Amino acid sequence: MSTSHLVNKHNFQKIRNNIEKSNLAVKPRCLTVGGKNILWAHLVSAYKFDQSKTSIHIHEKMKEDHFHLDPALRMRNHLAEDVLDKRMHFLSMASNRNGKDGSALDATIELVAHTSEAIEFFSTSRQSVVRKDDNRIKKLDAFLQYLADLKEEVSTPKHFISDKLWFDIQAMIHGFKAIVNIKLTKFPSSVIKTWIANQDGVENHFCQTRACNGQNNKPIYRLQESSQNTIGFGQQTISSKCNAAIPRA
Repeated sequence: MSTSHLVNKHNFQKIRNNIEKSNLAVKPRCLTVGGKNILWAHLVSAYKFDQSKTSIHIHEKMKEDHFHLDPALRMRNHLAEDVLDKRMHFLSMASNRNGKDGSALDATIELVAHTSEAIEFFSTSRQSVVRKDDNRIKKLDAFLQYLADLKEEVSTPKHFISDKLWFDIQAMIHGFKAIVNIKLTKFPSSVIKTWIANQDGVENHFCQTRACNGQNNKPIYRLQESSQNTIGFGQQTISSKCNAAIPRA
């Protein structure tokens, strides 16, 4: 199965990065919905509001590292998820209510409302999928439709997310829906754990392969041949934490 059919949590990093690049100077982009802007400055403003105006922080995990990203911090999935999750959604709404312009953050809040549902579904929730008509999957469809409508609305690519990110989000959601449909059609009594339906296993395999070959950036087949078998046979294929299971009588 292609890794595009697996949940790539780096997509949340890419969404964060696209918002981070969104500014009124349109350099390199300014995400726009219905004439209103989605800006990184809006999230920064919400964070500053939480730090200076609230008696108890609304988003207790938020800190400077979330907004002043060096190359190492930029690769941490949880930092991207924190600025797009339900706590940030609630914080943005609270900040919006207390701002001078009550509608300034509306477009940003709308986007974070969608990303927060996706993050809860794929990362933070521990509720498995047992039905093909799961309401959370319908929310993923709503996220796709929101982005599709936005793409049709904008007059320039600079007002929309990057083509690569748009493709990756579609692949992630459609791919996961295909997994749900195939598995629950063939095995109706099975469950799917969304929080581990990702490509971490594939990336781990590649990391082990590189390590076995001296971190060679361009390994040839003959170099990898023996290590592939070693890694493959050394893995436990069935685990209580995976989306496969030992058949029961």
